[in-house]
Amino acid sequence: PYKDVPGLYGAEQCARYRGKHIGALPPHPYAIADRAYRALTREQRNQGLLISGESGAGKTETAKIVMQYLAFASGAASGHAESIQARVLQAQPILESLGNAVTMRNSNSSRFGKYNRLFFGGAGCLVDASITTYLLESSRVVIHGEGERTYHCFYEMLRGLGEERLQEFGLERGREYRLLVNSSGEPVTGCDRRDVVNFERLCEALTTVGLSEADVTSMWRVLAGLIHLGDVEDTSATPREELEDAENEAVPVCEASVERAARMLGMDADELRARLTKRKVAVPGRKSFHEVPRSTTGFRQTLQSLIKAIYKRMFDRTVERI
Repeated sequence: PYKDVPGLYGAEQCARYRGKHIGALPPHPYAIADRAYRALTREQRNQGLLISGESGAGKTETAKIVMQYLAFASGAASGHAESIQARVLQAQPILESLGNAVTMRNSNSSRFGKYNRLFFGGAGCLVDASITTYLLESSRVVIHGEGERTYHCFYEMLRGLGEERLQEFGLERGREYRLLVNSSGEPVTGCDRRDVVNFERLCEALTTVGLSEADVTSMWRVLAGLIHLGDVEDTSATPREELEDAENEAVPVCEASVERAARMLGMDADELRARLTKRKVAVPGRKSFHEVPRSTTGFRQTLQSLIKAIYKRMFDRTVERI
């Protein structure tokens, strides 16, 4: 499974299935896509394709195959149509990097739902497109089970960036960061070469859909900042609950990770540290507040909520730009 079958897809097969009735040729996603396209152009009625199945069944790949056929069938009669087609096809690698992950059943499992819309003119030429995403599994950013990974983009960035860029973001290629290691503490192996190839594909796709070099760098900075946030808790220090004056002591943090995370995310390090380790409590009968240290559990919940919120906003913003 999960291997390319030579000759099964591509322009030659697209041409073979174009204009053929269902059943004239062996079953194929191209046949369904062609039927929908012909019904759209002849009957001038909107068409919908629902791609469903269990994890690993091939929903993501089938969606890409259908999109490729519709782009082929619509032709490229103008520069605008050609540009739209390129953006539609290049959006898929971006969504896969940001929203797909390795799971126990699937090495490229989509952890979100998406609704793709393609708009065609009267002559059947592709004129516009849009993507709506929903239900991103944001919890995967901070926790994932044994044999699984968080989203591809983190690993692709660490494998694909040059040493100079990694140093710029305060990262080390071979280091095991807490955010990227699963609950068992064992890294998932065998993905390094694929991560490098997919990083190159991601960079090309981001350029194709119109993101500038500064926009792409900002994305790497956010991802690097989240990686550093994952290492903020100082697990080598004495646990807060074991300290003599535990109620008045804050959870120990790694100052270097706080500084790096704040620098990458454009935050003030002191403010970031304070918001993670302390909470404000209203004084009864008075319009004032005082700060008390968070418990270890409260600290971890706050840290994870911050990481999830930042990643979700970056994901949504990137989809909007596409």
